[in-house]
Order: sequence, then structure tokens, then C-alpha cells
Amino acid sequence: MEIKIKEKPCDEFYDEFLYITTNYKKISKVHDAKVKLLTKSIINNIIIIFIGMLFEISFYFISSKDVIYLYLAGMILFLLIVHIIYYFNVKKRIKIFRESDDDSKIVVDNKGVSLKKKNQDVSLLYDAIDMIVINKYSIVVFPKDLGLVFLGIPVTYKDDFVKGIKDNHKFSLLVDNSDRYK
Repeated sequence: MEIKIKEKPCDEFYDEFLYITTNYKKISKVHDAKVKLLTKSIINNIIIIFIGMLFEISFYFISSKDVIYLYLAGMILFLLIVHIIYYFNVKKRIKIFRESDDDSKIVVDNKGVSLKKKNQDVSLLYDAIDMIVINKYSIVVFPKDLGLVFLGIPVTYKDDFVKGIKDNHKFSLLVDNSDRYK
């Protein structure tokens, strides 16, 4: 079965896909985990780190002006800067993905799942697929081997994709978490 992707996916699709690929180990252990957006997760970390830095600075003024609190605040400030840079890198990567996403098609056949673009063809055979997880914005094909590629499909094509998987008798690979987001 061939599914033509006619429109560019939303930013949330790329954001969710990046979260999944960066948190693969966690998600592969808990298949029905509710997936967040990567940028939202980074912002939550930035807020927590900022509050920690404020606590360290306040401890400095409350205590006998012990320099150790300033050193700790400096280390926390470094963590804050790293997370802010990471946030802007993720936003930049999403923008690059969105701009470079050309017309593509997904092929689900008796061998596996393929994503075909003008200058790129990526395939995963069923033997190399660990699971296929359907989330709020994306359908992600997880490889068994981390050296292989993750395939991301917009959730708007869920019905056609699931039909293709069922037609090839690989329904056991599917984990549908889309109901968890309603």
C-alpha cells in the first residue's frame, strides 16, 4: 500500500518525533507512555533550573555569605545556558525539517515500511522493527537496532497506515496511544 503525504506536517509532529528519538530507551520500556513535546520538556527543565539558581542565590544572602552557594549558582547558571542553547537548537532543527520536507510517500508492503522522498529512500524490514507507536501527532516506527533509522509519519495518515499494517498481518507491532491524548 502506498500513502502519499500531500501536506507538510505541523511543527508539533517534528517536536514529538524529536522527543521520541531522544528518549527512545524510556519509551521502549513503557510502550503506552504519554509522549511530550521536546520543546515543552526543555522549557520545564529551564524553569526548574532557574528556580534552583534563585534558591542558591537566596541561600548565599541568607547564610553567612558563604561562597560555595555562589559556585553552585554558577554551575546551575551554566546548566541553564546549556538548556537555553539546546532549546534554540531544537527550534532551529524543527524549522529545517519543515522547510526541507518535500513531497513524500510511505510504502507499507509485505517486506516492511518505507519512506520515499525525491532524493531519499529509507526502509525498515519487519524483522528490524521493534514496534510502531501511534501518538498525538506522529506515528513512529522504532527500529530494533539503534544504528537504524526511525521513521516518522504524520498521524493524519493513521487510518491508511494501520490498514496497510493489518493487510500485511503485522498488527502485533502496533501500539496505539492516540486515545491517551483525548
